[in-house]
Amino acid sequence: MAAKRRIRVLREEVQLSLDLSAPAPDERSSPPSARVVPFPTPVAVPEEPATPKEPEARQAAPLVEEKPFWSEQDIRELREGLLHHTLHQLGDPRVTEATKAEIRQWVASDEVGPFSFAVCAGACGYDHEDLRERLHGLLDLIQS
Repeated sequence: MAAKRRIRVLREEVQLSLDLSAPAPDERSSPPSARVVPFPTPVAVPEEPATPKEPEARQAAPLVEEKPFWSEQDIRELREGLLHHTLHQLGDPRVTEATKAEIRQWVASDEVGPFSFAVCAGACGYDHEDLRERLHGLLDLIQS
């Protein structure tokens, strides 16, 4: 038996309840019914006076943020995506010259870090020095 699905459109004073699990109307049957249901009146809950010890007990415990788990595959895919995205940006006429200059600095850098050019190129199976030389040759052709 199919579960009943209902759509509720909430407004300030009334809500519409429409039964969507009813069979589709045909020419001989009556259209689906809908009804207006008034919202329940909110009830105010009085606060109890706090005792001197109570505010300490009511303090929320500090939130402990869980660190996301990144598998080696996730990191490799991120490095590949970063390398491919930045190289595509070099040929995109919509990208500003400032962004292209930043990408050229990233490619020219010998820094080794989790997302440096050398590491990202290596993750994709490229020799970073060879790729850098080829990119410089292509960039020289594009700029001249």
